[in-house]
Parts: sequence; structure tokens; C-alpha cells
Amino acid sequence: FVAILFCVGILALILGAVLFGFAANEVYFLRPVGGAETVAVVVPGGATQGEIGALLVDERLVSSRLLFKLYAKWRGADTQFQHGNFEIVRGTSIRKIINQLTVSAADETTITMIEGWVIREMADYLDGASDISKDEFSESTRASVWEAEFKFLSVKPSRNDLEGFLFPHTYRILKNARAEDVIRKQLMTFERKVGEISYDDLILASIVEREVRGEQDRRMVADLFKRRIEIGMGLQADSTVNYVTGKNTPAISLDDTKIDSPYNTYKYRGLPPGPISNPGLESINAVRNP
Repeated sequence: FVAILFCVGILALILGAVLFGFAANEVYFLRPVGGAETVAVVVPGGATQGEIGALLVDERLVSSRLLFKLYAKWRGADTQFQHGNFEIVRGTSIRKIINQLTVSAADETTITMIEGWVIREMADYLDGASDISKDEFSESTRASVWEAEFKFLSVKPSRNDLEGFLFPHTYRILKNARAEDVIRKQLMTFERKVGEISYDDLILASIVEREVRGEQDRRMVADLFKRRIEIGMGLQADSTVNYVTGKNTPAISLDDTKIDSPYNTYKYRGLPPGPISNPGLESINAVRNP
């Protein structure tokens, strides 16, 4: 009988350890994997903690409604949930989900970075849409700290800014957010949706983004540009010249084609020294699969 009790006790300890490990992972250590889906969650006004937990379980963002409830109560967050629209990445820990859901929508604002925008355009947009000045944003994209935080940036020449890596998307940010907060969100989204990519492919994707619209057109143009590079022919992409002049014309002038700049792909063969825009996922995939 004693032996049976001992075995039962050991099994209970093992089961307890397993359950504790599962709970700790779900609450604290869970991290989204690369390419994880972003789920739009709408928390209606007046929703109870239990209803919010059920909603998260239904969306497969939380595996245990009970664990969500217990941790929220332990945190004292069970009366702090806000209503509104939230974007939660699948695989996010319960702790971070609760952090998101307890930030008042009144303290947040929504910004939209358009595919194909350059850093200058993003900076101008934020200057009007937030408390972030265009100078603050531009300067922050040249900071050297980002390479240490995001390993995929190792492909970028250290002298270059973050052009190309600032993923275009709609983001929710705190109204008092700084430039670093926005850039970090963009780089985290790039890491999740794009992952590792060669700098040459990113440069080419940035050109494709500014040249054409439509998935099939992007893939055909990506193929055309790759073939030109292979045979040593100039890309002759108007978008690269517009990057130098700051224009946004569908057809450039003869004088523009003679501008002496490494970004002028009429004058210089091969790829320019850096991306000419911040491309969306369709343009990146077009280069990966022309």
C-alpha cells in the first residue's frame, strides 16, 4: 500500500510539473513563429472577462480559457479589459495578450504605412499623423542599435539606413509613441512575415514595388530584371531614377537618364547600392518566385 501511495505521489508530482510547465510556457514564454498569422479580434463593449476568454479560445489564440481567467485575476487585470479592435499575432503569450487588451483604445491611434513608401514619405506621414517629427523618425532609421536587436539586418551594409526593411502595414501605436516604437513594430513585422532575405533580393523587390501593380505583373517584371542582371544589361528602371530626383512620374525624361548616381540604372548596370522603397510581401514573393 505504501508503495502504491509512493507511486501515486510521484505520478502526481510529474503531472503537476508537466501542467506547471505548460502553464508557464503559455503565460510567459510563448513566442510567435516566423510568418505567424495576425488575427483581428473585436472585443465588444461590456464584454466580460469570461466572454473575452471564450473569444480568444474560439480564435485559437489561447488554449485554455481557465488559465487565461486565472492569470488575468492574479494580475489584477480582470477589470481592466478594454473594448475595441485589436490585432494579435498567433502564438503570442497570454501575458502579452493581456497587455494588449488592457491598453485603452483612447490611448492608441492607428497608422498606415503604404507599400512602396520610402523613409522620407513615412517620416512626412508620421509628422502629421502622430507626435513623431519627420527628423526624429529619419534619424532613428540611421541608428546602429537595430543591427544588434534584429539579426536579419546583418545583410545590410552598416552605412545604409533601414530603407527596405520598414514593413508597410497598419499599426496600432500609443499616442505618445516615439520613433523607435514604430520602427521596432515594423522590424518585428518584417521578421515575422519575411524572415531571412538577401540584400540583393530586397533591393530588387523594392524596385518591383515601385514599377508595377498586380501579382502576375510583379512576377513577370521580377523575372525580366533578373534576366537583365544575368546578361549584364542595365535594369533601366524609371523608379530608380525617380528615387534620385524625388519625382513620381511614370516616364522619366532623357535628361533624367543621364543623372550621375549609382541609383541611376540607365547609367549603371546591376543593382543600385540599396533599396529604393519599402516593399510589401507580394513584391518580395515575386522576386523569390519570379
